[in-house]
Amino acid sequence: MSALRTLGRCWPLPFLLCLAACGAGSVCKQIARSDKTVASWAATAAMVGQRWAAGDVPTSYARNTLAKGARQMRSEAAALARSAGGDPLVETTSTRYVQLAAVLTRMEALAGTGNKAEVAQLAAALPTLERLDHRCSARGQAQAS
Repeated sequence: MSALRTLGRCWPLPFLLCLAACGAGSVCKQIARSDKTVASWAATAAMVGQRWAAGDVPTSYARNTLAKGARQMRSEAAALARSAGGDPLVETTSTRYVQLAAVLTRMEALAGTGNKAEVAQLAAALPTLERLDHRCSARGQAQAS
């Protein structure tokens, strides 16, 4: 009987911890971590694309780096979707990552054909971390209210 009373008093703690871990804050933290990875690869791709277009980077290096960046972005999209699938913010974010990966894949193909002007144009248009805004801060403010 005392074991049941102890269990009865303790059950809310794991339940509340689970709710806290599964809340919007957790989703926003996952997106923030993924954003850093994706933004890092976008910055790398932008630098490599611009340097390749200027003739400072070998074609094989540019193509390999762009292909790896595209794979990593797709991997981040898949991992994010697995961890918090069904959340509209996660779905939108994952879609944006896949779209960015497609840009890197296009840059890699263009580098293979020697199209420096279009690679430079795409490189200049890649987003920075500040431009990967997902309104997580608005979600956190709404929860705090």
